[in-house]
Amino acid sequence: MQETTSRMQNFAEDSIILREGELRNEMYKIVSGKVAVYLNYGKENEYLLGILGEQQCFGELGILCRQPSMYTVVAVYDTLVMRIGMDEFGEFLQNNNKNAIDIIRTLAWSMSNLKGNLDLVLEELANSKTGTLDVDEIREKMREYTTSSIHETGIFEQTV
Repeated sequence: MQETTSRMQNFAEDSIILREGELRNEMYKIVSGKVAVYLNYGKENEYLLGILGEQQCFGELGILCRQPSMYTVVAVYDTLVMRIGMDEFGEFLQNNNKNAIDIIRTLAWSMSNLKGNLDLVLEELANSKTGTLDVDEIREKMREYTTSSIHETGIFEQTV
């Protein structure tokens, strides 16, 4: 069950706040509670990327790049988030310097991760004798690269 005010929104434990592949014109700042961030949520190859807690943000790709979410976000406990729309974003960044730095850090990590994944695909293409690739194998390598990169950079907390 979720309650909504104009900017604040409550999510009950285990509620999906943002789905992978969903396009939103807003991002979120956690006011209280924690959220789990997943790749392939609810699928056989589901992977927990990590946990975000109070004062951390998510959903920035939708607002900055108008791109669908790369992950699914689920409330770990009852969680209160502040929704930040496109028209409020500039003021939010001016008033929340730490969040601005965190958002930049997350986007820089995403770019670095994308390059690493492209390098993996190019390496597989170069090593492929048949000219075809095992897509599932490449996806698994990309997942491994992404998760090791997350752990190295410490973008997410690792405990609930």
